[in-house]
Amino acid sequence: MARTALRKVVRPLPKGQVTIPIAIRRALGIDESSLLEVSLEGDRIVISKLGGQPEGAFRVYSDEEVAQFLEEDKLTPEIAERVRALMQAGLV
Repeated sequence: MARTALRKVVRPLPKGQVTIPIAIRRALGIDESSLLEVSLEGDRIVISKLGGQPEGAFRVYSDEEVAQFLEEDKLTPEIAERVRALMQAGLV
């Protein structure tokens, strides 16, 4: 079945965000859980709905796993001080 062309004019917000009009979201079945790909093709921006996810492409982490990662990712006070000194000296 051929799709009717839907065209809408939108304006980007200050941070570059655009709203996809509801008629287009409904036609493509796009909701807040959908993944979209944004690409530049010549002088056009192309937004495509990704059809499904390859198995294992994304992992959902539990709150406990996130907390553990954040705890393990903390800098020691010594390293933090060395980084701070390098930043103040303009070396990083």
